[in-house]
Amino acid sequence: MIESLRAAQELHYAGALDRAERIYHRILRAQPSADAFHLLGALKLQKDDVRAALPLLREAVALAPKVSTFQNSLGVVLWRARRYRLAETCFRKAMRLERLSTAPSVHLGQLLAERGRFAEAARIFSRVTDREPGDFVALVELGRTLRRLKRFERAISVLRRAIALDRRSAQAHALLGAVLVATGRWRDACAHYLRSLRQRPEQTAVCNNVGVAYWWMGRVDDAVTYFRRALATSPHSAATRSNLLLTLNYRPGNRVEVFREHRRWSKTGGTPVHSAARPNARSGGRLRIGYVSPDFGAHPVGRFIEPILRSHDRRGFEIICYACARRTDRTARRLRALADRWRDLTGVGDDEAADLIRNDRVDVLVDLAGHTARNRLSIFERRPAPIQVTYLGYPNTTGMRTIDYRLTDRYADPEGLSERFYSEELVRLETGFLCYEPPKNSPTPSRPPALRTGSVAFGSFNALPKLTDEVLETWASILRRTPGSTLTLKASPLGDRDVKRKLMRQFERRGIDPRRLVLVGSLPRLEDHLRLYGTIDIALDPFPYNGTSTTCEALWMGLAVVALAGETHAGRVGVSLLTRLGLEDLIASSLNAYVERAVCLADDLDTLAELRAGLRERMKRSGLTDGVTFTRSLEKVYRWMWSRWLRRSVLRARSAARSR
Repeated sequence: MIESLRAAQELHYAGALDRAERIYHRILRAQPSADAFHLLGALKLQKDDVRAALPLLREAVALAPKVSTFQNSLGVVLWRARRYRLAETCFRKAMRLERLSTAPSVHLGQLLAERGRFAEAARIFSRVTDREPGDFVALVELGRTLRRLKRFERAISVLRRAIALDRRSAQAHALLGAVLVATGRWRDACAHYLRSLRQRPEQTAVCNNVGVAYWWMGRVDDAVTYFRRALATSPHSAATRSNLLLTLNYRPGNRVEVFREHRRWSKTGGTPVHSAARPNARSGGRLRIGYVSPDFGAHPVGRFIEPILRSHDRRGFEIICYACARRTDRTARRLRALADRWRDLTGVGDDEAADLIRNDRVDVLVDLAGHTARNRLSIFERRPAPIQVTYLGYPNTTGMRTIDYRLTDRYADPEGLSERFYSEELVRLETGFLCYEPPKNSPTPSRPPALRTGSVAFGSFNALPKLTDEVLETWASILRRTPGSTLTLKASPLGDRDVKRKLMRQFERRGIDPRRLVLVGSLPRLEDHLRLYGTIDIALDPFPYNGTSTTCEALWMGLAVVALAGETHAGRVGVSLLTRLGLEDLIASSLNAYVERAVCLADDLDTLAELRAGLRERMKRSGLTDGVTFTRSLEKVYRWMWSRWLRRSVLRARSAARSR
């Protein structure tokens, strides 16, 4: 019998599972033993037959309760069966029975981490690695858990130890890349991601992560390459396709082709459309509005939506916020208090989320993310509300047939010139497409620093992907035309020395001494960020993707902002904001005009000082910061959409009745 068991084991380990299984069954019929039950249970687990494995491993433990290996295997199958408490008990028994065995400890740590008990898991993994410094699996799991605990420096140290043990581990390199991203070491992160891909080129998630890292570093073409590579192996990845679509907005290019890429989203990233539930409102009644966003917090979308949530007329509108990411900052807490109801969709599947919205009987469902990170556009594919709208968070079409309207204005999307590039119907708000909520306790605008220093300081606090080659060439031209001037650029990746050096070299190749550049990474507080505007005389708006929150901040702090009028919504946000303030003279229609406006302003310190002194009051008078007036205009649009839907519903009902 022992020989038969050994023969079955050899077949089992060689991968001949069916032959091994037949022998195990013969052994159990002839002479049941704990070993045979355990081996057959392990084989069933290897075949993913958890239901069959569970009673076999229970029988093994019943016959030999003091064998650590049996307790560990039973723990694994209970874990797979989602019976977490019993699995934890088995792992702890196995650890007590054989203290030097690492497998039960690693399994327990993995289980605890999966259940969100990261601190306990880290302690267990640490004990294993202290006892067994060469345990590669425990080191990787410890690094992963430390990342979840945001103990990044220790995670980096641990993962470097793991890589020293196995330099070809795709998993360890990818994980180290993710931790380095969290610490702002973008170039190092990319290096480890790429090493991971060399070992396993088919990793869609890692390809996507390389694209994201390149995006942050401003390497837009490289980002597009890796997003497309990820989609080649996983064409239905909605997150990767959204990353690609977002990135295309930063490249000068064919607007028709970008639109076609967005239209493909519904075909490759979409899902079956479900019918909408019965709506809540009646004609003239209270409308129920649902806002869907991952950015309800300290994020530009959070700051732009706050005055709207605060100003909604609750006599005519009920507001439900569907949060797609848990945020616990001060802004998130304020936004939560401003909603009539708050639904957390974190971890909720698309079908379940759509059912929740449908059961809430939302009348108008508003997407605030478009193709930005952690969006939930796939919920909108399921049509949980009769009217679906996209607004605010994304400067282009979603490409989806199930989203009916896109909110904009006549400056960002001129009538007759924009419609053919959107799958949604454009609705232009009379007051402009957004309302700016100035930060509380903003520093008072200072006098232009050039009055004190004698040299003009230009600046831009926009993300690096917006700094295209054409932008850098244009800004370098402005610096060449204004001797002694400086340029301050602020973006979080500029905290990385390698990223900073590369940007300096780009300007140096264009004849600009790097000493004329002031490159700033992240600052700890919003007040510090706003105070930095006090060191700048003139803000330069990038193109073809303009600033939005950065432009509003610069204007609020008294800076003249020079903008180029582009063709797309992303390239005309500056036109919208400056026109609303009566600052059309700061809008250029060509690159040459852009350079001339910046140079002329640099020579006119009196105008800069006059603007600086009165721009904040001008913003207050313009309506750009008037949340109540803006929200009334928005509510008027929601009411129009609803009335229109009711009329069409009546016509559809009559048509259906006639056809019967």
